[in-house]
Amino acid sequence: MLTNKKFLTSSYLLSRSLILGIVYSKLFALVGQNAIIAGLLGTLIGVFFIYIFSKIKLNNKTKFFELLLYIVFIEIAFIILTNFVSSFFLTRTPKIIITIPTILLCIYASNKKTEVLKNLSPILTFLSLLIIIFILLSLIKYLEISNILPLFNFKNKKMIQAIFLYSVITTSPLILLNNEENISSKEYIISYIFPNIIVLLVLFFTIGVLGQNLIKIYSFPEYMILKKISIGSFVENVENIVSSVWYFDLFFIIVLSIKKIINIVKKKSISYLIVIIIAIINSFIINDNFSSTLILYNNFYYVIFILLFIIILLSDKKKS
Repeated sequence: MLTNKKFLTSSYLLSRSLILGIVYSKLFALVGQNAIIAGLLGTLIGVFFIYIFSKIKLNNKTKFFELLLYIVFIEIAFIILTNFVSSFFLTRTPKIIITIPTILLCIYASNKKTEVLKNLSPILTFLSLLIIIFILLSLIKYLEISNILPLFNFKNKKMIQAIFLYSVITTSPLILLNNEENISSKEYIISYIFPNIIVLLVLFFTIGVLGQNLIKIYSFPEYMILKKISIGSFVENVENIVSSVWYFDLFFIIVLSIKKIINIVKKKSISYLIVIIIAIINSFIINDNFSSTLILYNNFYYVIFILLFIIILLSDKKKS
């Protein structure tokens, strides 16, 4: 059983896990500075999804669709990781080489008992919050409220798409925590709202620091604001250290997804083979083909929503 503290910290890591390079950049492309409105409304819609998650219990009928969903989670996490690292750190390194250390680390961690991961989540969350607080405090002097205005100058269709994207991406990973006992709907919802406050703060600062024009240019706008941070005049490139905050989230969703796949497949060897195949597809097919990456980037959250919808329909209702 997860204690409330461990459930809260696990939710924190999972809710943020698929955001890097996707949510912010996509929201900015759709509705510009109005992304803050999309985030707020998306959180409200997300609360409804989370309430549904708290009322269902996964069963044998959902296992196939769960398997597909967890595979999608791992694939998207690998895409985010390899694109991020190859864009800013290891620009000439083959993507499979970038992926291998994470595969090995996640496979090793998935061999540990679930209780180990539960105990790890508060530590990772504490480090994450410490880093984010440092980031936000460092960026206050660069914040321009005028960059956020004017609001409410968006197209309704694009705003609906932005809200849908935000709600699906921030809620769907929390299905990994389903079937935990003694977690009330209220606790489930609070555990979702908490990380989204952090996500919205980073969203607000990204717009306020970069401005309406720059937010639409960068693939990783949330990383670009970190380049303004320095410690005195002697420590620069701080962004290379503080960006580790996103690795915590990606690591956590990959490991939990692998553990869920093991529970479904029942054989670790097959489960690890699935992960390796995902990494190979990511490195040699998707990431090496811009059109494939673009198609996935624009449509994967619809796939996640469809799989979630089917899982919810096939699930049992929890007994009160």
